[in-house]
Amino acid sequence: MLLRKQLESISQAYPRHQQWAYLERLAQYNKHGIRPVADPWPESNYTCLVYALGLCNSRVYQQIVARNEEVFAGPGFAQYLISQSAIKRSKQAQAGDLVLYCSGSDEDKTVCHAGILDEDGLVVSKWGLGGLWLHGLLEVPASYGKNINYFEAIDSERMLNWFLKFARSRGADNARPRFNIQSLKEA
Repeated sequence: MLLRKQLESISQAYPRHQQWAYLERLAQYNKHGIRPVADPWPESNYTCLVYALGLCNSRVYQQIVARNEEVFAGPGFAQYLISQSAIKRSKQAQAGDLVLYCSGSDEDKTVCHAGILDEDGLVVSKWGLGGLWLHGLLEVPASYGKNINYFEAIDSERMLNWFLKFARSRGADNARPRFNIQSLKEA
């Protein structure tokens, strides 16, 4: 747990370009396998869930979010996906699966973080305002929770359709966008 608290401090106190130096120093006295991953998008343009759900390259997603401050792929969207059975729990975790980190009890879970499982059983995820990291399952900041759930991979087009449903359910403003949310195809 000490490692996770230290990771919490590093992820909140330093920008991405400084985090790696602190993580290297941390490894000298608190071993970990965390490594940076090439980040093809500006770090400020996406969250851990946007990355894990494959929405980083979606212009439609970006346009909806830009016009509707309260509608984005965050914990509320993750809960929506689970409640709508849009994502299915993995019977056996495998590469490409969505990894959701939650806090709270089974009855009152809050999704705190998301990543993608790689072929070595490691996770690729974005931490806060930083970039992407490859890390062990519990090599994450403490605030990300300790309950880990695996869900089957879902393609980004289908995920975008689920986001459109979510946006509509939250009253996303489609009067000003360059497209009409109602006219886009459904999942």
